[in-house]
Amino acid sequence: MICLFDTEFGPMAQILVGATIVGSIETVWAGTITPPREGIIKRWTWPAGENDGSVALLKGQEMGRFKLGSTVINLFAPGKVDLVEQLESLSVTKIGQPLAVSTETFVTPDAEPAPLPAEEIEAEHDASPLVDDKKDQV
Repeated sequence: MICLFDTEFGPMAQILVGATIVGSIETVWAGTITPPREGIIKRWTWPAGENDGSVALLKGQEMGRFKLGSTVINLFAPGKVDLVEQLESLSVTKIGQPLAVSTETFVTPDAEPAPLPAEEIEAEHDASPLVDDKKDQV
């Protein structure tokens, strides 16, 4: 799944790469997205900016999760972020750990995202899927 975001420091892409054992990917705005089984690529588009239905996330807020885990690739515009010093090849990372910092200074909103409870991090969610895998079952 590829998510493209317009951020205050430029465009950002998050590419969620599911391993073969990943059953699905979940986003905070759409719930569980089941991988297409019929061999076609699906595309969903949400409005940008302040429009109704747009997706807005605070700095550090969860945007989604894998059901069983996998890899996320973050792409930023050149020169917009620096990797944190502790980040090395093969280093272990944990949820919520900063991986990079902006090279620019921004005024942050008063609201900060609430930390995710440990139970929610570990729990599986059964939100309504956008793709109905059971529609072809008898």
